[in-house]
Amino acid sequence: MPKAYLSSEDLDVLETTRQKRHKRLHRYAYYHQETISFLNKIIQSDSRVLWIGLDAKVRAQSLRCQEMYALELDPHVEPDSPPSSVHRVSSLEEAFQGGRIDYVVLPYTLQLVNDIQGFLEELHRYAHSQTRIIVIQYNFFWAPAIRLAQRLGLKAPMPNLNWLNLTDVGSLLLLTDFQAVTSGHRCLMPIGIPILTTLINRYLSPLPLFQWACQKTFVIARPLKRAPQEVPPIVSVVVPARNEAGNIQPLLDRFPVLGSRTEILFIEGHSKDNTWEVIQKQIQTHPRRNEFTLQAFQQTGVGKADAVRLGFAKAKGDIYMIVDADLSVQPEDLPHFYHALMRGSAEFLNGSRLIYRMEQHAMQVLNLFFNKVFAVLVSWLIGQSIKDTLCGTKVLYARDYRRIRQHLTRLAQLDPFGDFELLFGASLLNLKISDVAVRYKQRIYGQTNIRRFRNGWELLRMCLKSWGTLKA
Repeated sequence: MPKAYLSSEDLDVLETTRQKRHKRLHRYAYYHQETISFLNKIIQSDSRVLWIGLDAKVRAQSLRCQEMYALELDPHVEPDSPPSSVHRVSSLEEAFQGGRIDYVVLPYTLQLVNDIQGFLEELHRYAHSQTRIIVIQYNFFWAPAIRLAQRLGLKAPMPNLNWLNLTDVGSLLLLTDFQAVTSGHRCLMPIGIPILTTLINRYLSPLPLFQWACQKTFVIARPLKRAPQEVPPIVSVVVPARNEAGNIQPLLDRFPVLGSRTEILFIEGHSKDNTWEVIQKQIQTHPRRNEFTLQAFQQTGVGKADAVRLGFAKAKGDIYMIVDADLSVQPEDLPHFYHALMRGSAEFLNGSRLIYRMEQHAMQVLNLFFNKVFAVLVSWLIGQSIKDTLCGTKVLYARDYRRIRQHLTRLAQLDPFGDFELLFGASLLNLKISDVAVRYKQRIYGQTNIRRFRNGWELLRMCLKSWGTLKA
C-alpha cells in the first residue's frame, strides 16, 4: 500500500473525511462524469488501465477498458467495498505483474502525494515504452475558490494540496524521465445544468481565451524508454507517383537503405505520362534493384490519401514511411527520421520544410500562407506543436498506423492527402509527434498535383468536423 507517498497528517485527514467524500461524490456526479467522459475519449476500449487515487474503485468503475486495476491512496477504504469489476491492487509492482499497463490515470494524485518525484521515479521503473500517464488536477487559478468551498462545507475537506501549474508538472515529468505528449484545460463550468453546461464546456472551454479559467488541467505523458529491438526493423516506404516519370530513376539512385531491409512500394495513380511503364522498367533494370524490395501497384481510387492507404495495406514492414516522388524533399534526409524513431525521441515524425532555407520558387507564397494557417489550426486541435502540416514525408510504426485506421474511418473520408488523417489519428492515440527538418527543393520534373483552393476547403472541412472528436 503506497503509504510512503502520503504524510501521516494527510492519512489522518483522509480517515476523518471518508464518509463526507463519498457523499460529495454522489452529489456532484456531473463533475466526476465529465472526467470519465474525457478519459473515455483518450483510453482505447481494448486497454489495460491502472487508476491511482482516492476512492479509486468507485471512481474507476464506469471507465471503458478491457481490464481495470485500482491502487487506493486511502488505506482506510474497505478493500472489498463496493463490489465491482475493478481489481484492487496494493502496490505498483502488483499492478504491473499481470502484464503491461497501457494507461495510468492519476486523478489529483500528484496534488496529494508527499514525494511526487519519488512516486514518478517508481512508476517509471514499471511502465513500458507505450504506457501513457494521464495526470488530472485542479487548475491553480481555482485554488481560492476550492479552499472557500471546503470551509463552507460545499466540498469535502481534504489534506493540504500541492498546487502545481502545467509548467511544474512538465518539469517533474522531465526530471523523472517522462515526456509530456500534450496538455490542456477542461471544464469551464463544473456544475451540471442541462444544455447550458454542455454548450459551455464543449464549445467555449476549448477556446484559448477561456482555457485559463477552466477548473481542471491535464497532462498526458509517456516514459522515455526505448523498446527492445533484437534485430533492426524492416522499413516500408510508400511512394505515391502521379505524372512523375522523370523522377523515378533519380529517386532510386539517391534512396538510402534503412533498417534490416527497405521495401519501396510505388503507387501509381492515373498518370497522363508513362509513369507506370517507367516504374516497371526501373524495378527490372535499375542498378540498385537488389538493395531494396521493389513493388508497384496502381490505384483504383483517386488522390494521394487513397494511394497511401493502398501502399500501407500492401506493406510488410515494421516502420511505415511516406515519401513523395517529386524529389522536392531530399531522400538523403530520411535517415534522420529512422534514427529519431529508433532512439524513441518521438513516435510519429512529421517532415517540416519551414526550418531550413527554402530554395527559391520551391513553394508559392499562397501555399506558404495556407500552410502556416493550417499549422496553427492543427496544432491547436491536436495539442502538439506542428510547424508544417502538409509536408508529404511522414514516418510512424506499422502497429500505430493499424490502430489509427481503426479509429478514423469517418474523418479519413474527408482528407485528400492523408496528412491530417495521420496527424489526427496520432493525436487520438496520444502518440508523441515531432517535426523533423527536411531540405525542400524546387521540383525539376512535372507539375504539382495539388489543387490549392479545392483541397484547402476540404482540409478546412476536416478540421471543423474534427473539433468534436479532438477538443470537445
